[in-house]
Amino acid sequence: MTLVPMIGFWVLALWGFAGPGCRRLVTLHLMLLPFGSLAVLPVAASGGLALTPAPMLGVLLCLRCAVSHGGLAGMARLAMAPRGMLLLAAYAVVALVATVFLPRIFAGAIVMPYRGEVLAPMPLAPSAQNLSQLAYLLTSILVAFAYARVLGRPAERQHALRALVLGGAVAVVTGLLDLATSVLLVAPLLEPFRTASYALHVTHTIMGTKRVVGLMSEAAAYGLLCVGYLSLLYFLRRALPDGWLRRRGVPALLVALLACVALSTSTAAYAALAVLGGAAVAEWGWRSAALKRRAPGRRGLAPEAWAAIGALSGLAAIFVILPHLLDPAAAILEATVVEKAASASFAERSAWTEVSWRAFLATGGLGLGVGSTRASTSVVGVFAATGVLGGCLYYGFLLRTMTRRALGGDPEARLLLGGVRWAWVAPFAGSLLTGISADFGPFLAFLFGVGAAVGDWRGEPRARAPGAATQSGRA
Repeated sequence: MTLVPMIGFWVLALWGFAGPGCRRLVTLHLMLLPFGSLAVLPVAASGGLALTPAPMLGVLLCLRCAVSHGGLAGMARLAMAPRGMLLLAAYAVVALVATVFLPRIFAGAIVMPYRGEVLAPMPLAPSAQNLSQLAYLLTSILVAFAYARVLGRPAERQHALRALVLGGAVAVVTGLLDLATSVLLVAPLLEPFRTASYALHVTHTIMGTKRVVGLMSEAAAYGLLCVGYLSLLYFLRRALPDGWLRRRGVPALLVALLACVALSTSTAAYAALAVLGGAAVAEWGWRSAALKRRAPGRRGLAPEAWAAIGALSGLAAIFVILPHLLDPAAAILEATVVEKAASASFAERSAWTEVSWRAFLATGGLGLGVGSTRASTSVVGVFAATGVLGGCLYYGFLLRTMTRRALGGDPEARLLLGGVRWAWVAPFAGSLLTGISADFGPFLAFLFGVGAAVGDWRGEPRARAPGAATQSGRA
């Protein structure tokens, strides 16, 4: 039975790879992110490594992009452009060199291993985790390059946005199916999709309430997945054409994703959601104050404000009229957020970060290589893996992406870049709480690609002298 989803995945993957261009693979990549517990290859055939749909489709997307959309030459130009993705390409080189040499140079340093029956500090030694985690990181980097090439045309960008909507809908459906396992006999239908070799925490409860995990490995992974979709759809939706999808479909999906985040009962997801709320308020204020009155980015300011006021007023009314109705939710919130600092998991994750940070300092800032030590925050994960140089390159590229300008006067490009500047905040906040490695994941890879696709890395076109076009035409 477990072979059926695996075979189905490869049928879809081959269908996508054989299609014209990269549209099918873009759709599959953004749609199948919620299947984070499905191994698409037998564990025995992959050397114990759990290969899920997202990285495998990322590899296929990169291969398909290499034979179309300008091919490898186009990617090379993008990688060599100082205003393009040079910093990200340099980060990949540093990560590769660090992973090949540093685990051997600093062998014996006390680190926190990625895997083991008991996660406890142990001496560093080169392992298969170096190769697997490096492969994940390089895949994310190449996916960012692929999206930068694929999304160069407006039609391709609109297709990617619709695929993002589809992926958010799949995340909601998988979450509802998992929630239904507590009242309906649907658990056997989900088991064939839970074949990854790592630990799957799919039956945990909190105060008698099931923690919804969808088809991810645990509640935190599912909650942060929904926050990622929520953030990208909220901030990028204005680039969609005016119609039913933007006016009705996406807002309804945002509400459903918000409910799924709540059902995950994940502390990290709640924190990332709070950051997303702050970013949404700040972005609304920026659009209302900084943009010109008739700028496309000002669309929807009044409806958004009224929707927020209505939601807050409704919650306040419920709290006043039926105060005890919110007691179960308040108890769960207290258990997941207020009491989190005293929990064993919080102490364990704090120890991961402390051990990894000390190991990084012991190398004099050179790092230990990707996959050498496990942290619980992405900042320490990046610096511990790739050193000061790698960390500066990666965060420098992140800053470069957030400060890009749209090339030319394309309104859609400006709307997308405006969304990219805000959409990264919530996924990044989630990685600060749960990121164990230097891999930045598919959501940031997509945003990096969008930013490069519509950004100014080629330089603004030069204004030609009056009459130049006419003379050229006569020639």
